[in-house]
Amino acid sequence: AGWSSGTGLIIDVTQLASFQAGGGTVRVGTGIRLIDFYSQLAARGLAVPGGSCPTVGIAGLTLGGGIGVLMGLLGSSFLSSVMQWPTSVPAIAVIIAVAFSAGVGIFFGYYPARKAAHLDPIEALRYE
Repeated sequence: AGWSSGTGLIIDVTQLASFQAGGGTVRVGTGIRLIDFYSQLAARGLAVPGGSCPTVGIAGLTLGGGIGVLMGLLGSSFLSSVMQWPTSVPAIAVIIAVAFSAGVGIFFGYYPARKAAHLDPIEALRYE
């Protein structure tokens, strides 16, 4: 059960965390967490575009979308090689995009948290 769990039915697949690689194929169980999946891939010199939350499992990634940092780079690479479309994503563009996204995330996370930390708990509950 992760952060998005509600009061409904939860199907826990964490025990189905497996990883097998060989012959140009990688097979994973639905319960493997992204951090473990990425670590196993990195140990073999491989990478895939996926989500950026390390504790999400493959099942959650599949059901929740799973667009991550590598999607732009590997998507561009795919279009270049498979579709024969000339594409170019300069590294500086990726760095600027990631830095901007991080800045927005930090600001819109830190500012409300700081503001909430200075509230009197009783007053905060009164207006909820």
